[in-house]
Amino acid sequence: MEERIRGLLQNRIFRLVWLIIGIYVTMKFLVPLFFPFIVAGFLAWLMLPLINYLNRKLKIGKGFLAAFLLITVGGVLLFLLWLLIERGLDFSKDFLCDLDLYKDAICCGMKDMAGYLEKRIGLDANFLETTAFENANNFVNHMQITYLPKIMDSSITYLSSAVKIFGTLFITLIATVFLIHDYDEILSVCKKSPFCVKAMSGLRRIIDMLVRYVKAQFLIFLVISAICILSLLLSRSSFAVLGGILTGFMDSLPFIGTGIILIPWSAIDLLKGNYISSIIKIATYLLCMIVREVMEPKLLGKKMGVFPIAMVMAVYVGLRIYGIFGVIMGPISLLLVVDWLKN
Repeated sequence: MEERIRGLLQNRIFRLVWLIIGIYVTMKFLVPLFFPFIVAGFLAWLMLPLINYLNRKLKIGKGFLAAFLLITVGGVLLFLLWLLIERGLDFSKDFLCDLDLYKDAICCGMKDMAGYLEKRIGLDANFLETTAFENANNFVNHMQITYLPKIMDSSITYLSSAVKIFGTLFITLIATVFLIHDYDEILSVCKKSPFCVKAMSGLRRIIDMLVRYVKAQFLIFLVISAICILSLLLSRSSFAVLGGILTGFMDSLPFIGTGIILIPWSAIDLLKGNYISSIIKIATYLLCMIVREVMEPKLLGKKMGVFPIAMVMAVYVGLRIYGIFGVIMGPISLLLVVDWLKN
């Protein structure tokens, strides 16, 4: 009996199943519980080379340097976020100012379509036009009556969520400073434990694969953003640089892509009568799709030994199991399994 149990424990498939169960329990329950400290550990690992260099040159405490750098970088990111929101509000303002123009263009298009259908099929053009306008007005009224009050009623919930987010960020900031300050002592304690040594070795391999994945995606993001910026400048579009960067960022997100920005933008240009600009945006969308399809297999396949389709599946399964954070947890879970199979 003992030999059968020992043989079962040594069975590769049995151990793989237990590994997958352990990864699921860890990602589902433990990671959300210790999320601020996991992020703090990653930030500390990322900042340590710079902190050590500045500590040797300036003879300033590591904790103070870490706090100064985090506050500085955080301030810059908040400024960029504010700038992005401001630009987005300006774009929304311009869109609302031109709303009558879009409405007139849509009305003209609907009249032409109704006239075409009347000639081809024999349907009453006035009936089609009236029905379309009534449905559009009912839809707008339904949105204003149903969803706007819900948004207003949920303001307290949004405020509570914002407080939780800022609280988590504050805890992460403090934990990062403490980890950097006591990093050498923590590392010396961990080296005395064989389990910690093995865990740290596996963690380094996972981080190395994650860094390769992020580098590959960032390179694709730069290429896509450059293509979008050049095309938007060529089409003389407003907010070309910001729009190109935002389009590149959307392309980096799973299951979204550049089409979520370029296709509606192209439709707006078409309604305005800017046909050349509309064609350029559609061509840019197709070009970005081709560039990603060519670059992604080469970068991810060579650097990580993982097929892109496997990463897409990991993201999808992660979203279904872990929710929105599955975008990150799914690929990490896959990399843990791949690392175990290789080692």
